[in-house]
Amino acid sequence: MLVFGHRGAPSIRPENTIDSFKAALAHNVDGIELDIQLTSDGEIIVYHDFEILDHNNVSHLISKLSFSQIQQMCPKFKIPNFEEVCQIFPQEKFFNIEIKSKNLNNNYIIQKTIQLIQQYKLMEHVIISSFNPFVLLQLKRYAPSIRRGLLWTGNNSEGWFVTRYSSKYIAPYSFHANIDYINNKMVNWALKNKIKLFYYTINTKAELDKAQQFRANGIFSDYPTILNN
Repeated sequence: MLVFGHRGAPSIRPENTIDSFKAALAHNVDGIELDIQLTSDGEIIVYHDFEILDHNNVSHLISKLSFSQIQQMCPKFKIPNFEEVCQIFPQEKFFNIEIKSKNLNNNYIIQKTIQLIQQYKLMEHVIISSFNPFVLLQLKRYAPSIRRGLLWTGNNSEGWFVTRYSSKYIAPYSFHANIDYINNKMVNWALKNKIKLFYYTINTKAELDKAQQFRANGIFSDYPTILNN
């Protein structure tokens, strides 16, 4: 069972930062999972939420801010751009890149992401995942050889289009499911279709036991040594 550092190692260092990724890699995870999205000036940054709070606790959309404005809002740690992560990423590790987008047209971020992973020779172990099926459909068209990970949760928090049935068109390599909502029916569906089963976010023994029970091929965890404990 593969262990992916969920946004690096947030139990050790701030999530989605270079320090967090280095901490996870230092603990010998099999791979790293991170989130990328576009700023207003076309920079691909590594950040999870679609919004960020300023010093006055006012929320702003990432997509409406420039990269420099976003960095100024996080004085306690440095938000990296995607290329900075590619520069330090080991070629032999799995690299799960989640594209955060609510758009129908995602050509720019997909093409730029492909360009960077090719430039830094990271193609062999890349998985690109998204809750947005339109991202994965476009990725399939541009780079059909890149593994696609279909993200899913059962709590309807990500929109109407988050459904495993889009797999018919996406042909995913892996199904990335919220551990709280997985069930035997879904496991059997994935096994029948030869789709890998990856679960998030596995941080407790009970969650780990459940992941093993439901035939996990990989897990995303905030704790890089979870299998050792």
